[in-house]
Amino acid sequence: MRSWAERNSNLVVGAALVALWLGVGTVLAVFFSGRIRDWSVMTDELLYAKLATSIAESGSPLPSVHGTSIAVYNQLYPLLLAPLYGTLSPPDAFRVAHVLNAFLMASAAFPAYLLARQVVGHAWSFGVAALSILVPWMIVTGFLMTEVVAYPAFLWAMLALQLAIAAPTGRRDLLAVGALALAIAARTQFAALAVVLPLAILGHEIGYARSLRTGVRAAFERHRVLAAVYALGVVAVALVEVLATGGVLGVYAVTVEEGSLLPSGVWSSAAKHLDAVAIGCGLAPFVLGGGWLLAMLARPRLRAEHAFATLALLTIAVLTFEVASFSVRFGADIIRDRYLFYVVPLLLVGLAAALSTARPRAVAIAAGVATLFFTATAASLPFTRYPGISVDTPASVLNDLLVDQSGELGTGTFVALLGLFTGLVLILGCLFAPRALVVSTVVGALGVFSVLMLWSEADRTLSSNGLSGRPLAGAPGIVLQWVDTVVPDGEDVALVALPVSTAWDTTAIRWWDVEFWNRSITRAYVTSNGHFTYTPFPVETLEINPRSGTVAGTEDAPRYHVVAPGDPRFRLAGSPVARNLGLVVRAVERPYRAVWATTRVEADGWTRPGEQAIVRVYEPGSVRVRVALGAPEEEPAGYAISSAEETRTGALEPGAGEYETFDLCVPKGSYAQLEVLGTSAARVSEMQLGPAVEGTRPVGVLLAAIRVEPLRQPC
Repeated sequence: MRSWAERNSNLVVGAALVALWLGVGTVLAVFFSGRIRDWSVMTDELLYAKLATSIAESGSPLPSVHGTSIAVYNQLYPLLLAPLYGTLSPPDAFRVAHVLNAFLMASAAFPAYLLARQVVGHAWSFGVAALSILVPWMIVTGFLMTEVVAYPAFLWAMLALQLAIAAPTGRRDLLAVGALALAIAARTQFAALAVVLPLAILGHEIGYARSLRTGVRAAFERHRVLAAVYALGVVAVALVEVLATGGVLGVYAVTVEEGSLLPSGVWSSAAKHLDAVAIGCGLAPFVLGGGWLLAMLARPRLRAEHAFATLALLTIAVLTFEVASFSVRFGADIIRDRYLFYVVPLLLVGLAAALSTARPRAVAIAAGVATLFFTATAASLPFTRYPGISVDTPASVLNDLLVDQSGELGTGTFVALLGLFTGLVLILGCLFAPRALVVSTVVGALGVFSVLMLWSEADRTLSSNGLSGRPLAGAPGIVLQWVDTVVPDGEDVALVALPVSTAWDTTAIRWWDVEFWNRSITRAYVTSNGHFTYTPFPVETLEINPRSGTVAGTEDAPRYHVVAPGDPRFRLAGSPVARNLGLVVRAVERPYRAVWATTRVEADGWTRPGEQAIVRVYEPGSVRVRVALGAPEEEPAGYAISSAEETRTGALEPGAGEYETFDLCVPKGSYAQLEVLGTSAARVSEMQLGPAVEGTRPVGVLLAAIRVEPLRQPC
């Protein structure tokens, strides 16, 4: 008579999986992700927080930021965050999102288990599920990143594709298409899987039948529904490319439109990315799991095994070259294994199958190929030491240890030899050692390795400061949502950014920070030259009428602005409401009108040598204008400043400043003006328009600040 557990095996396995998910999710949330209190990865985290806020406030799932639709299609994560950002303050939503992150990413255990069940038994599949959610890349639960949902979505897609390839039906074809759509909605990178599916079907049918003609015929006969869907998809893609400004890939269209998809250096980059993933997952899945996949592709036993091997190897190859191509063309060929770690569960399934196989010889030969590949290519890895944690390459947490242990061999050579030794031990163990000993040793070692890696990463992250300078896991010590607290509920706020430091990154972080934590900030303005956005989102241009000082179309514009003190470009009518962290919140009159504005002045306030700069004052009536002038830090400056009635000249010592005050009479609806001429020439750094500020430019005198005060006496 069968035991209760045997009669209710599905119930037992389901309960065990739920317990695994809840256990790992709870541990991650309590001891790591739930303790994170500040952002770290910009501008990614800012984007997803603002997309979630937009969904919550508009009720539309379509991507929109700053009141403008944007071509970002990986909306699954913002959709899941939207209820949090719609009901909680940004700091509270941020913390709850990190708790949610742990459970979302840990849910990958379910598709990982079901995927493994296609080729191995219950116990092995449960082991795959457990190891899949203990990989070092689980550290991304500490950040607002799409990987959190992309990881389980990818595995659900792999499961649907495996079912459609191994045992095709019309319903499974449609399920595969739906799973692909879900994966792409989680991360646009997975659009590549739409290419993998037909290739995997053809590869499986041809390889299993050992006949090109028979295989191609079987592929089309068994997947008529999929062929029809793909034909419609090709037409739809063509229409979108013609009609939609964002194209099928939206903002990521540049990744396939700019440069060769296989640029010079892509093979080396692909090998390095694959090696980094191999190291991060403990090498055994790459050697034995990869070996099993190769062996089943060459000498299949069962249709399901051959289908999985074909699908897994094609997926690994396509994603590896996709990531490498992107890295070479757009990422300075830096290793970013967080773009490729999704393939680790595929290797873990192969590992489970290799350890449980009754034919270890074929697997051992193929594992030797994987070992030789790693040995030949691992020496080219950079093994960069990172302070804290590098989110792009969590596997690099091992680099310090590897560098320290390599000694005179050099880290690359040491790792290559270590990989060769490990591979040989694994192969010989599979061939000659008792299976129970090999299984317990490999699985136990991988479990300990994964937990220690995660522990080290979490410790580094929790003890680090974010880009804001605040501790990632400590109390911020300030009111983060300070703008929201000083403006009335429901009011919109616009950013009018300007450098607040001589360092670009310091300025950018200041503006990112204020937008990230304040829900009320929904717009950003620039002047006609388009400089100083510091935001990845759409901006609007403030066009000040040069004769009247008015700004057309601003009757319903945001009533409040966040500005930098001493902005030399213009000042809109209004009054300051609050100051904090070197920024000012101003309540502005609507429609907007300028109190004063400058022309022929660099956006950061410098005049050009020998060229008259103009300060136009639009505040009607009798006013007093106070202009602060400054000299370069290392050179003196001379100037001449004129009104309609008088001209004054002056000289400034290096780094010194001076105020000039004029009383003007401004006609209503018109302007009065001052003319400022730099009578000296010096060179200062180029304008701070990006992280790399190179070269110098000629300047005259600095317009450091302008102040206009009404006078009581009439004109």
